[in-house]
Order: sequence, then structure tokens, then C-alpha cells
Amino acid sequence: MVLTQSQPLGITLPITTEFTQIAQRFAQQCPFGDKAEQIRQNTLAVCAVNAYFQLMDVPTALGESDSWNAMMPMMANVADIKVPGVGTFSCRAASAQATVCHIPPEDWHDRAGYIAVEIDSSGQQATLLGFMADKPMQEQVPLGQFESIEALLDQVHALRTASLEAQAIDSVGDRIQSAITQLGDWVEGTIATGWQAVEEL
Repeated sequence: MVLTQSQPLGITLPITTEFTQIAQRFAQQCPFGDKAEQIRQNTLAVCAVNAYFQLMDVPTALGESDSWNAMMPMMANVADIKVPGVGTFSCRAASAQATVCHIPPEDWHDRAGYIAVEIDSSGQQATLLGFMADKPMQEQVPLGQFESIEALLDQVHALRTASLEAQAIDSVGDRIQSAITQLGDWVEGTIATGWQAVEEL
């Protein structure tokens, strides 16, 4: 798969036959035309972002995302993708030539960021227009408020680093707590298995 730089803000990827088939399969599960089209567009946006993450060697967990759950897309306007150790990103489809990106209120919480994805009218390509880390306070967000898509990788790196640091701190804390517990046992005269009292040496 080849990416091309389309505009200063965007990266364009082809919409593959596989993406189209997945989106069509999800859309066919919904009996309502407008909702089915929303599901199709959302799925194409998620597929495009997933492909970009794969190209950038960022692992994803599509199967754990709400957008990959058979029922969730019919109940809510979901278009999310989980990145292990980082968080969940919202992949929001925007129509060609759009000046705003619609981000529904149900997507305003528990998100590591928002990616605006333009799906061209022919359904042949998707352009990752930009990235926004801040929680939107309105449903129609001007595309001018999005940073360049490169900011997405910066956010992934920053969140992964923070997660690894938190894990390291937790690990050190656990070891310190264990050592304190052992010291407390020694003070009380309880000796852990594998250790000997000084008098026995």
C-alpha cells in the first residue's frame, strides 16, 4: 500500500477491496438506509486509520474496538480504534470538500484523540486530514482546528511513553512494598522461606 501526501495536512491511502467488503458487510446488518451509510463511512474511516497505523508499525486491537462489535455501530455513532498501551482514537469520516468534521457527543470522553478522514465520493481513496488531541466542545469541529496528521504519531509516542513510565513506577512501588513487608516480618520474627536467622548461620 502506498501513501501519498495530498495537501499540507493530509495523507491519502487507497480504499482497498477488503476495506470496501468489510464496510459493506457491516452496513448490510443495518436495515435503515441512512444509518447503514453512516456505518459504511465510519468503517472505511477506521480501516484507513488502521492501515496507516500498520504502515507506521503501530499495533492496533480492532477486535476490541466498539466499531468492530456487531451491535455497537447500530446503537451509536461509533468509529473507534484501540491502540494497546495508548488508548482509543476516534476516526471521523468527513465528506469530500467538507470544512467541518462531525464528532458526536458520545465520542467526547475516553478518547486519546480524533482523526478526521475524508472519504472521496468515488470510494476509491481516504485522506487522513488531521489530528486533534483535545476533547471537542461542539459536534461540528472546523477542520482548521485539526493539527497535521503527523501530530497523531507524536501523541501515540507520548502516551505510550507515559504508559510505560507509569508501569515502571508501579513495578518499583510493588517491589518496595514487598521489601517493606519482608522487613516487617523480620522485625516480628517471621523469616521468609529461603532465609535463615543470623543465629542459625
